[in-house]
Amino acid sequence: MTPLDWTIVAVVAVGVIGFGAFTQQYMRSVADFLAAGRSAGRYLITISYGVANIGAITVLAFFEQAYFT
Repeated sequence: MTPLDWTIVAVVAVGVIGFGAFTQQYMRSVADFLAAGRSAGRYLITISYGVANIGAITVLAFFEQAYFT
């Protein structure tokens, strides 16, 4: 890898660590992390969970389950 590649990796790593350190002050418990402090509401939490689980890989896996040769 060239120095430019390592610079890109370092910038992304520092950004992720910095963002995590910044947002850590807002999380006091597991409920804050998983359910927005239980203030998000049942509907929003359910929809966000469903959308997070629907991706290209999941859709392809569902198609493969129903595929008959």
